[in-house]
Amino acid sequence: MKKLLFLIASSLPLITTAQTTCSCLVHLDSLALPPCDDCSSSHAISLPFNFNFYGVNYDSVWVNNNGNVSFVTPYGMYSSVAFPNNQNAMIAPFWASVSTIAAGSGAVYYKRTPTHIIIKWDSVGYYHTHIDKLNTFQLILTNGSDSILPAGYNVEFCYGTIQWTTGEASCFPNSSCNVGANNYACSDDNGYGWGFCGDPATVGANKGDGINYIQFGRFNTPGPTFFSPTASNNQVGWLSNKKYYFNVSSLSTALPLLIDNNCDTLNTNTGDTVEDALGINKITNNNIITIAPNPFTSQTTITFSEEQKNALIKVVNVLGEEIKTINFTGKQLTIDKGAMPAGIYFLQIQTEKGLENRKVVVE
Repeated sequence: MKKLLFLIASSLPLITTAQTTCSCLVHLDSLALPPCDDCSSSHAISLPFNFNFYGVNYDSVWVNNNGNVSFVTPYGMYSSVAFPNNQNAMIAPFWASVSTIAAGSGAVYYKRTPTHIIIKWDSVGYYHTHIDKLNTFQLILTNGSDSILPAGYNVEFCYGTIQWTTGEASCFPNSSCNVGANNYACSDDNGYGWGFCGDPATVGANKGDGINYIQFGRFNTPGPTFFSPTASNNQVGWLSNKKYYFNVSSLSTALPLLIDNNCDTLNTNTGDTVEDALGINKITNNNIITIAPNPFTSQTTITFSEEQKNALIKVVNVLGEEIKTINFTGKQLTIDKGAMPAGIYFLQIQTEKGLENRKVVVE
């Protein structure tokens, strides 16, 4: 259990400005949890559909205050760890030390339909009673065919503004504290202030067997930069106004992942880095792929640093429908817009070195 801390009054202003949100966030009014720190739903919330999680069908879920849902037992742990682990079967849009006790913090809400459930952590603070920074994020679970998500996906993470990563309990002894009689006046050693010391927040899904998982990243500092899914120092601002679609219904199939960057959809697959999704030119086994121009109005050109033999390139729209399929040998390929309407598309580039995914925009 966390140690209760009595804090010396702070001069930090209360943030009351409405948080910028992506259109994927849904307003909900059914309260899932009372104001609390490490609580879970007092009983598993029944699902009126089967949710397939790594090959197991579940008809109920525990909503946990600390940014996750679990399927076997309620889970109140506030200090997150990396995936995979054998601690619990969970899906975590933002596993961190959420606190909704203080006036000024939002709460956790949910909504059920016959084929999906939405859970939203709406403008929530962090432990113990901090509300100088607030996070808004949302989770959707479906039966796998509900049209609220694109075909082939049964989970969505959606983020509004994300401003903190960790509660103060996991900061100790990582902080410099002057301890008085039941008073703690602390500033964490990394210089970022409360909300950015201690254990990183974890984002992803974990089967609980120590093997099967997907980890989008761990976050412990402010800023807009993402380093890698395995790094512990990703910057939390990178999550703001993004969304992920993915599928956790199979043990053996790679989990497709869509990312919404300010409501602009990107694509990658499990095992690829987010640099793939963002279209950053990177070296993969000494092979650099560039796409220019992007966005384009009539045609764009894919250039490889190495000669390709029998590469397969598919153009896919945001619904997962194949628009074009091209077999290619060489170092440069030009793709014409043709009859493709303006919008966002994905190039799935299969080479001898593996699968690359790139986002392209047709204007």
